[in-house]
Amino acid sequence: MISIDEFKSRTTQQGGFAKPNVYEVILPTFGKAEFGGNNLSLLCSFVQMPGRQIMHRERYIGPVRRNMAYGFTTIPINMTFRVMNDYGIRNYFNYWQNLAFDQETNEIGFHNEYTQQVKIRQLKKGINVPIYSTKVLSDIVNLDNTVTRSDDIVHEVTVLDAFPDSLNGIDFSDQNENAILEMNISLLYTNWITTKK
Repeated sequence: MISIDEFKSRTTQQGGFAKPNVYEVILPTFGKAEFGGNNLSLLCSFVQMPGRQIMHRERYIGPVRRNMAYGFTTIPINMTFRVMNDYGIRNYFNYWQNLAFDQETNEIGFHNEYTQQVKIRQLKKGINVPIYSTKVLSDIVNLDNTVTRSDDIVHEVTVLDAFPDSLNGIDFSDQNENAILEMNISLLYTNWITTKK
C-alpha cells in the first residue's frame, strides 16, 4: 500500500489526471463546404475516443476451452455539435454524407472519396481551448482562434477511413429559452491508430 505523499508524487510525475472537458477534434476540410478542420472543434460539445473489440471464437484443445482471437471490430464514434443560426455544421455533415450517397442523384460515391481521417486529441489541463462565442454563452466564453501546439496534446488518435453514417434529427422544444440547439452524428471507420502517446 502506498502513502498519500507517494500517490501525490506519482500523480504529479504523470501530469495529473486527464480531464474530459479539455479536448479537440480535427475533421476534414472540404473545398465546397463552408468550413472544416479544427474550426469544427469549436462547436463540438461531446466526442468519444474510439474503441476496439477483439473478435474471438471458442476452441477446444483437448478438454480445455479457449477463446481464440481472429480479428477485431470497431465501435462507432458519437459526436454532438452546437448549431449556429447559419446551420453551417449541419450543412457540413450533409455535404460529407452526400459524398457517400448523393441524395439528389442516388449515386454511390467511391470509398476513397468519402472516407477521411479524423483526429481526436486529449489536451493538457489549463490550456486555452478555442470555443465559439454565442449570445447565450457570451458572458462566460469568448471566441479564441488559438492554435493547438504539439506540447499541448497529451494523447491523440487518428481515425482511419471515417465517414458520417448517421446524422440524427434535431429536437426543438419551448421548455428552455436559454438552451442551445445541438445535433448528434455517428462516424463509422475501419480502424484507428495512436499518433501521440
